[in-house]
Amino acid sequence: MFNKDEFIKRNSEFLYQRLNNFLEIEVNEETFLIIYKFLELQNFRNGEYEGNQYLIHKKNIQEVQIVDMVSEEFCNDFSQTRFDITVYELLDLMNEMKDAR
Repeated sequence: MFNKDEFIKRNSEFLYQRLNNFLEIEVNEETFLIIYKFLELQNFRNGEYEGNQYLIHKKNIQEVQIVDMVSEEFCNDFSQTRFDITVYELLDLMNEMKDAR
């Protein structure tokens, strides 16, 4: 289950805002199932999903890295443009989004 406080402790408040921005921009009716299946299927051990602004890099079956590709074009310090999140946390957030709609 996703825990906002734990995420902020591991990353930062700023990266939590990036996570919310990612969910707003990239996860919609057209992309929800594509992203969900990409994350959920364990036979996809690694790979990438490229959205409009963000890239989801599947590091392994349990963890992904989300990268703000647009922001990275304009900076050299990537500490505020990418973060790791577990697949289960991201799926949990997506399920909450689906239930809220």
